[in-house]
Amino acid sequence: EEPFDIDQTTAAGSLQPSLLETGRSDEKFDCQSPEEETLTGWEVGALLMRHPTVLLGNKPECDTVEKLLQQGNEAEKSAIMRWMCKDLLSAAEDQCACRVVQELLKAPSKSDGSMMLAKIFPYTDRLLESQHGNHVLTKAVEVAIPAEIATVIDKVWRTGAVYVAKHRFGCRLCERLIEHHGEDHAVVALLNSLALSSVEMCKHRYGNYVLQSMVEHGPAGPTKKVFEALVPKMGEMAVHRFASHLAQKMLQVDCPPADKLKAAEALIRDSSHPLAEIAANRFGNFVINDMLSFLTTEEDIDKDKRVALVEEIREKLNVENEELTKTEHFKSVKATLDDCWNTLQNDEDQEG
Repeated sequence: EEPFDIDQTTAAGSLQPSLLETGRSDEKFDCQSPEEETLTGWEVGALLMRHPTVLLGNKPECDTVEKLLQQGNEAEKSAIMRWMCKDLLSAAEDQCACRVVQELLKAPSKSDGSMMLAKIFPYTDRLLESQHGNHVLTKAVEVAIPAEIATVIDKVWRTGAVYVAKHRFGCRLCERLIEHHGEDHAVVALLNSLALSSVEMCKHRYGNYVLQSMVEHGPAGPTKKVFEALVPKMGEMAVHRFASHLAQKMLQVDCPPADKLKAAEALIRDSSHPLAEIAANRFGNFVINDMLSFLTTEEDIDKDKRVALVEEIREKLNVENEELTKTEHFKSVKATLDDCWNTLQNDEDQEG
């Protein structure tokens, strides 16, 4: 979406000058070197004389401030941060200014960072609904320390954990909490609650991403609950547009091999979704290929057990239904199956 331009006005209604047209401030701003005045220092000084609403909807001005943040010294960055805090919420929700806020969040000092987070987190419920503000919120969660996210967790509970996880922007917030604060007790409690809704969320357009993140990055307790809820649904998930990605993740990630083995067995033996039909499905064929990769390479699972399962797969795919066997998806699975079988047989020959 193209950025829109709006007139930036003073209280008297006159046009605000461009940041680069304001000239030098009468008050010298501290520069990187006491002997040499830099252009950056003068630009920051000019910036601080105005109100941060000058950035709203103004891409050129926002680009300039981003450059100041990237090139300026710590004192200049801190001054810009405090200036932005005059109206941080408006900036966070703006298409252009939200990028400036994210840039500020990348490497603030401890005191500056805490000041910004204190102005962002109380509006968690509002920002997760915002097309632009949600990016600021997730960036803030990334840089926060565990003690600072209590307000976020409280807002998620009050808004509704499952609602947030299934929200097109809220799902990103849940993913960042899992990735950066997954061991925090409050986050674990939140994830345990979400795991109880795994069946509801696995087929959801956005909720499935939260479950994928839990399976890949989440703590052991909630992750195990997700597996327990979804392993019986592997066949159904494998042929679903959204849930199939989660089924793949359950067979790929570095989680206990015994859990992945249960998922593989459930997929192979699902009576309501025959394996041959899953193999011919445009989503299911990827799930079976990942399962075969797991059975080929997972050395922590007994070799005889893996060979027996691959033999079972071969039997179930030995069908005469040309409507299935002639599809490119089925052929792809058969090729992977042949490679898997040959690899396992060659390993046995070498061991013999």
